[in-house]
Amino acid sequence: MRVVTDLVAALDGDEEDAEPIPEQDVPPPQEVLLRALAAAPPTVDPPPDELMNAPGELTRFSGRAPHVSALALRRGLTAGLVTRCRAEGASVHAALCAAACTVFHRAGRPRVRVLSPVDLRRATGLPDAVANRFAGARTASGASQAEDFWGLARHHHKALARLRTPQVLKTGSEALAQQPPATPEEAEAMMTVATAADIQITNPGVVQTPAHDRGCLTALWGPAQTTRLRGGHVLGVATHGGRLRMTELDPVAVLLPDMVAVLARQCAEPDPPSS
Repeated sequence: MRVVTDLVAALDGDEEDAEPIPEQDVPPPQEVLLRALAAAPPTVDPPPDELMNAPGELTRFSGRAPHVSALALRRGLTAGLVTRCRAEGASVHAALCAAACTVFHRAGRPRVRVLSPVDLRRATGLPDAVANRFAGARTASGASQAEDFWGLARHHHKALARLRTPQVLKTGSEALAQQPPATPEEAEAMMTVATAADIQITNPGVVQTPAHDRGCLTALWGPAQTTRLRGGHVLGVATHGGRLRMTELDPVAVLLPDMVAVLARQCAEPDPPSS
């Protein structure tokens, strides 16, 4: 996001307002920074889930340009989604996870895994730098959970909250550092396990318009990336100008429209009280 706002400033002719960037040494890797975190009380981990760690299958590099699908929520629906999530004790990101899982479950998938990148700057207080400062957190759901949307959203929210704690992130980093890959093949195999999921949802949240912006930045889409994991989908989410925008590469044709339909229904129709 900093790169984007810097680019907007340059295109907008405000180079004179930009702050000078001092020369810096190469920043230390995140593994070293996480190692320096203070020890925290041990946590009770849930039992291992072999299905969660099933590796993904890599496909051959095709060289073709990916197909891009994009859809923006109306401002009213975006605001309504934020309000309803707060009332339900869930985050907007968790609601997006629940919406994607609901669509996949309705299409017949008995189990759905979601990969959510974690910003280590916010989660553990790592210093900002143009460097890797993220980890991955995976959550999953079964088909029966799709019957209670907000229960499913809270499920993802609670699971992500545990996976974002500094101690869990530090433990995961240390586990990888203790068994570093020795060959490109080992590194590739490690990544197929660490990133295997039915969908990845990358959501940097609300992107603030730079103070110097004179209207150059009117919309923001992404983040977006391609992978070679078979059947995997990458959904980038960014909220700017009061509208939540979703971008998917190599999309399932109905995923974004169906996700929006699920979210709109859940925001428009509060669940009836239980009898």
